[in-house]
Formats: sequence, C-alpha cells, structure tokens
Amino acid sequence: MKNIYVVLPRSETFIAKIGRLLTNYEYSHVTISFDDNLKEFYSFSRIYNDAPIISGFVKEYRSHLVNNPKARLKCKIFKLSVSEKVYKKIKLYCKSLLLDKTLLFNYVSMLLLPLNGGIKVVKSYNCTHFVAEVLSMIPYINLKKEKYKYKPKDFELLLQKKYFYFEGYLNIDDNRYNDDIYFNKVPLKKKFIISLYYLKETLHRLLLKKESNNFDNKKYM
Repeated sequence: MKNIYVVLPRSETFIAKIGRLLTNYEYSHVTISFDDNLKEFYSFSRIYNDAPIISGFVKEYRSHLVNNPKARLKCKIFKLSVSEKVYKKIKLYCKSLLLDKTLLFNYVSMLLLPLNGGIKVVKSYNCTHFVAEVLSMIPYINLKKEKYKYKPKDFELLLQKKYFYFEGYLNIDDNRYNDDIYFNKVPLKKKFIISLYYLKETLHRLLLKKESNNFDNKKYM
C-alpha cells in the first residue's frame, strides 16, 4: 500500500484572506502529496508569489503553501492508503498535467465558488477541482457532487471521520530546489503580458466552449 495526503494549508495571501471571509473557513487552498515527509505537494495554484493570475498546475513546497519562506505552516492533513495500481495512476495523472500546455487555471470558478458553487470551463481547473479529480480515482471515496463544485471545507467533511491525520504547524525547512522560481520578482511587463494572455484565453473558453488552437501556457514564461 502507498499513501496519498490531502492537505488544507492556511495561506496568507490577500486572496486567501478574502476567501476565508467569504467562506468562514480557515483554509482556502487544497493540495496533495505523495511524500511521507510532507515536503512536496501538487496542485493548481499561482506560479509566482507576486503574480496571482499567472497560475497553473505546479509543484509546491511548504513555503509556497504559507506564502512565506520563513513562517510556520498551519495545515490540516488527511492520509489515504491506496493500492500500488491506484498510486501509479494518480502519479501518472499529475505528470500528464505538468506536461499539458493547454491547461488553464479556472479563475472564474475560483471567484464564484463561494457564491454559487463555481462554473466549469473547458480544460480549466482550480485546486479543489483537481483534488476532487484525484479522489475520484480512489475506489473507496464516494464523491457526491460534480468535481468542479468542491470547496476546501468539503474535503474536511468528506475525509475527517476516517482519514484525519494531523492538524497543526509544520516548520519551513528550505527544501526548495535551486531552480524554484516561486519567490522571484516578476517584471511588471511580463506580469501584464502573461496575465492578459491567460485572461483572454479564459474569455475565449467561456464564450466558445473550446480552447484556442494555439494556446500554450508556457509561451511567455
């Protein structure tokens, strides 16, 4: 058997703070880990700390989750044991997302989720939709609504009784690789160009219900 961890971190970004106000729930992000040491995570989130619109499927570290390279990370963690076959299936799914240049972060659903349950956009995901997709691959987990409609609190309601593992603080030991760019400052021009490119594609998918032929989420990186 292998372990997969569902992690609800308390982020200190401005957007996370607004999310907590709207939902009256402490955690506004969700991510998964295959790492028993809980040092590496995967989810849909921002790529750079100071550019929230530049987002996608990313590998995260503890410092990313709290949005501070020095502060301790408050989080709630659930531990699910799965077969080798399911474990490999989920890891391959994550690998495919990392390589898929047509994926887009679902900004619209993220904004509407606390208000009306979100909205589905072609090949677009946010953190909760992604984690719901992962959980749907685990045979003994029964999702009771459409995956894009899940909120962070829903995972606590779904997993708390049988799979609760830990709630508290994790230290931020600097385990980030040398090529990690999360805390790099993004030049204003680059931030504007990429953000506009992503938002334009979001509008295209909302209106036409399909992705652009030439969209590449790595184009201006």
